Amino acid sequence: MTALESCELFAGAGPAAMDALRAVAEERVLGGGSVVFEEGAPGDGLYVVAEGEVEITASLDVGPHRLVSRLGPGEPFGEMAFIESKPRSARACTSQPSRLIFLPSKGLQAILDKHPVLATGFLKQVSHRLRDFTQHFIRQTLETERLALVGRFTGSIIHDLKNPLGVISLSAEVLGEGEVDAVLRQECSKRIRRQVERITDMVGEVLEFTRPEKQTFVPLRMRHAQFLEQMLEEERPGLAARGVRVEIEGKLPETELLLNPKRMHRVFVNLLNNAAEAMGYKGRIWIRCVEDARGVTTEVEDSGPGIAPEVAERLFDPFVTHGKPQGTGLGLAIARNIVNDHRGRLTAANAPGGGARFTLWLPKPGEA
Repeated sequence: MTALESCELFAGAGPAAMDALRAVAEERVLGGGSVVFEEGAPGDGLYVVAEGEVEITASLDVGPHRLVSRLGPGEPFGEMAFIESKPRSARACTSQPSRLIFLPSKGLQAILDKHPVLATGFLKQVSHRLRDFTQHFIRQTLETERLALVGRFTGSIIHDLKNPLGVISLSAEVLGEGEVDAVLRQECSKRIRRQVERITDMVGEVLEFTRPEKQTFVPLRMRHAQFLEQMLEEERPGLAARGVRVEIEGKLPETELLLNPKRMHRVFVNLLNNAAEAMGYKGRIWIRCVEDARGVTTEVEDSGPGIAPEVAERLFDPFVTHGKPQGTGLGLAIARNIVNDHRGRLTAANAPGGGARFTLWLPKPGEA
């Protein structure tokens, strides 16, 4: 039975051990599509493929059986059930007419007990096979996760683009009609412009999120008060037009921080817009700062309903959009990445009086 000699599990077997293996071995000839053993069956021994091919499949607890591996001549299978004395963890079937060698557990165990060198080599080979299988499983898992992420990502983007594209299409149809009064024409133009801005923002978030590496930048020494004042000067009018008032509590710190103004601006835009959406575009946002020896903490608190318990632990994960009718669900993930690039921290919690409170800490120069 040359299959035994070529099997990696018995590479350390001497002539006496090999003779003992041949003495207990049973040859089994099966047609294509035959079940060698079922998942959950007793682990009564191990097999070696002498001729043909065997497919190993598993149900993974739910759903149909999925292919785990294909085995050809000289390859063993079923060894884990023998080692653990537990039921089979997978199903084995022949994919074509095959000849198999079966080594029953009782006889094989007696041989391993009598030949320690064979037992050591056997365990080394099993360990090597497990290591290879683990690496293969990790690669498959990562690929599956990547595909799932692409699917979620694509679904999110398509869903979010439908609304603005629909508004643009309807407005364009109105503008294309023969007689449209000036007021309606102006309103349709505004609608189209607003929706184009929404799409532009979405594309910007996607590009920010999908950059393969951490973005490097040359930071500027900038007074935190100056940055916040300039940011609010740009953002307040738009928020006010949507019924949201932004108030500064206390004095803004004149401390200089190392900032990339454009990227840090995006952080606050995401925080302010999230708050505005959560409040239904009607409410108040408070900004307050506290300075300590190592850095500056900035809080952004709103008068909305607060963070829902079901998303509290996943708030900064991509695609989390609980209670938000618009957006890609990437804003907070991007904001945290930008803050991390500044060697800072961004956290969130519900304020004692209700509403959400985002806390941003940035280090002073030399303290990161």
